[in-house]
Amino acid sequence: MESKKEIYNLIPQKYYPKTELIKKGTSLEAILNTIETIGITFPLIAKPDIGLRGSGVKKIDTPEDLKSYTEKADFDYLVQDLIPYPNEIGV
Repeated sequence: MESKKEIYNLIPQKYYPKTELIKKGTSLEAILNTIETIGITFPLIAKPDIGLRGSGVKKIDTPEDLKSYTEKADFDYLVQDLIPYPNEIGV
């Protein structure tokens, strides 16, 4: 299994949503500062950096939701801008 972030780094940024890698154990305050700095806003998507077909993917509507996700995440994960299209594909 490969790191999604490493794959995104190979693709021109204009083809995927703003994305930030969050390391396991990062504080909520640090995450909120990071997403504010790069311009990711709520709602957003959180998903494991290394995952299996949607497992662990969650729409995060509020900082409280992000706190809950962070407390349960025993893995590195990505936060991304929510792209509100009805369909998604993976390649």
